[in-house]
Amino acid sequence: DNVIEMSVETCRQIGFKSANTEFQYIFDKATEFALFKTYGIPSISSLLCATQQLTHDDFLGKRVEDTGIIINEFHRYPLNSERSSKSIARMNWMHARYGSKISNDDLLYTLSLFVLEPPRWLERFEWRELDPLEKYCNFTTWKEIGIRMGIQNIPNSFEALEEWSVAYEEKFMKYSTHNEKLGEASLALFSSNAPKFLQSFARKVSITVMPERLKRALGLKDPPSWIFLLVEAVLWTRKKFIRHLCLPRGDSLSTFSVDSSHKGAHNKTVMYFQPYYMKNTLFNRFYYGLMGYDLNDPKWESERGYVIEELGPKSLRNEGVEKTVKMAEELSKLDIPTCPFSTISKQMNQKKN
Repeated sequence: DNVIEMSVETCRQIGFKSANTEFQYIFDKATEFALFKTYGIPSISSLLCATQQLTHDDFLGKRVEDTGIIINEFHRYPLNSERSSKSIARMNWMHARYGSKISNDDLLYTLSLFVLEPPRWLERFEWRELDPLEKYCNFTTWKEIGIRMGIQNIPNSFEALEEWSVAYEEKFMKYSTHNEKLGEASLALFSSNAPKFLQSFARKVSITVMPERLKRALGLKDPPSWIFLLVEAVLWTRKKFIRHLCLPRGDSLSTFSVDSSHKGAHNKTVMYFQPYYMKNTLFNRFYYGLMGYDLNDPKWESERGYVIEELGPKSLRNEGVEKTVKMAEELSKLDIPTCPFSTISKQMNQKKN
């Protein structure tokens, strides 16, 4: 009841609950799009192209799955927990390898998209938008994650962050060949699970949800107008169907991982685009086999699963593990701030009075 006394951990719980119970599918897609949108910034795309992790077919799928795991780990578990701390520490270790090649502003812009894109997508495509409390919970959680990443000069409110992010896009989101290369590789991945005769159509569907500036920065052409109208109609129908004909959801729709038989490892229960780390069960072999994946192939690491402190390119699996664990121990000892809601608290208290 007393908003001003809420802690960041309470904010994380509220944000995670609303994202997973109220609108899991669109929230997940918005988070995926937030990462994709960074490819429109040449300073980001040039570095990512240099690593080849997001342009080479042998690396791209795993990189996307690993990124999704890291984000899920620090959103599903308390920020000072072992799993959350390890995921942030592993991310920090991987970023530290590039030193000054990653600017603070590029990190801040990426952070801003994880705050801003979900509310934008929910307002456009879901049965309801985030209320002020949920919006500020998401902002507060990501701000604390940003602090633990060492990002400087994070604005103190959702509105200030949005203003900064929009100005950054206007100044730096320009076309480059690196942007285009990343965009084409990712669009191919997005459509890869569709039947071959529908992959071109799926690619065009993905483009319809992009803002104009991003399309120009990636060198993408507009799909036919009928595809845009079809996508809008389908998503509008879905929105109205859920709002008026579906019962309330009582709990999170799914778990994300289960313990693996390998000590300290976990198997995923949710796939983004490729079945890395999915548990090798009879059902999964049948289900993913229909998509053309063989979970018996060691490539997917189904038997072992993932270990948080080893996430990243396979060539780096055994590197930085001890440093990651040590950093995680330090992160787990940080204080969890309270009273993050100075602005919204005043607004809500004024309404009460």
